[in-house]
Amino acid sequence: MVSTATIGRIIKRNNLFYYRSGKVYHNPASKWAQNETKRKKKARVRYAPKPSNLGYIQMDTVEKIIDGQRWYMYQAIDVQGKSALSLTYRRLNSKNTVDFFKKFQFILPYKVTTVQTDNGLEFLGHFDAYLQAQCVPHVFTYPRCPKINGVVERFNKTLNEDFIEPNLNLIYDQKQYNKNLAEYMIYYNCIRPHESLNNMTPINYLIQKGGMSKMLRSCILN
Repeated sequence: MVSTATIGRIIKRNNLFYYRSGKVYHNPASKWAQNETKRKKKARVRYAPKPSNLGYIQMDTVEKIIDGQRWYMYQAIDVQGKSALSLTYRRLNSKNTVDFFKKFQFILPYKVTTVQTDNGLEFLGHFDAYLQAQCVPHVFTYPRCPKINGVVERFNKTLNEDFIEPNLNLIYDQKQYNKNLAEYMIYYNCIRPHESLNNMTPINYLIQKGGMSKMLRSCILN
């Protein structure tokens, strides 16, 4: 008796397919199918990362709908050192992701080695191309696996409870809202102790690692 697999190989080998008008999705020899196999595969991570060095960044976006209008909070955090940044945008797209990431790079006193995100469209396109140009590996989590992005998810929760919800009344006054957000980010990075850093602040952790001077810390706080 001929097996199903053998029949399938015979059909494929002899191109014995039923052709309809338009795209023939079931034909592996078609142009559409060949282009599909050439698409770039995403590098994925199966487990939550545990880097031993600074520079491994997790990123995420949070949507808030206020009075029928959408606001997008872009978040980024270093998994090891916990240095973080959050900015608010009116649109969710890869161009804004590039703008946000450049600002995060600017405030980091060290090089980004890896960026980990979920599969949102804002992390593709211009942003993925920018990371390629910077030679920064871009890895993705599996769908419906938020624990792999656990560090930035925890940052999202802390930021939402400590700053976003208490300041939603200022969202339309962008100047004041951004001023308050900048002050909170200074507090988060320079004053707030982190249990995961043995109750040190991210900036003190950087000083201990030799990535920042004590004088620079004083300038930031003043």
